[in-house]
Amino acid sequence: FTLYSFWKILYKTHSLNLNMKQKKKLICFDMDNTIIDATKTHLMAYKKAFKDHGLRVDENKIKSLFGMEGHYLIKELYPKLNKEEINKIMNERHKIIIKKKQRPIKGAVKALKKLKKDYELAIVSNCRKDEIHKILRNAKINQKLFDIKIGNDNVSHPKPSPDEILKAEKLLHLKADYMVGDSIYD
Repeated sequence: FTLYSFWKILYKTHSLNLNMKQKKKLICFDMDNTIIDATKTHLMAYKKAFKDHGLRVDENKIKSLFGMEGHYLIKELYPKLNKEEINKIMNERHKIIIKKKQRPIKGAVKALKKLKKDYELAIVSNCRKDEIHKILRNAKINQKLFDIKIGNDNVSHPKPSPDEILKAEKLLHLKADYMVGDSIYD
């Protein structure tokens, strides 16, 4: 079962319900590897930032932690680093990510456009809010598809804590019917 298969099923299932009048509901989406094909970009950015700080990198270990908020990911890989060192690595990673052109997951934009007719859509991401905007722009995804974008810098406790979803619900005055993501951290 691939994410593309999920998008196709969601698109087809939603097509069956178009004639039914319904109150708008909320769907929250993770961004990286749910809407944006981000694995290569994030992996490259982490590897470069770690290398620049003289840290050895285990590519598979990094991949196994994808979905985890970046500060926690770095702390998990390098528990002896202090907060200042982690922030420097995160800032370098951030600079690389916002410059790289990324592309949407196949079928994601088509499904989002269809869902937008009947649902409020939110991005709840462990990226910073400014990263969300820049990544969507670089991927040429219309930002207006989303009613709200919540980044890890908009909450005290990022995913897997529910704070990002709860904030989207509060600001949109809706309960989330679905949370769509690609990892256990979503």
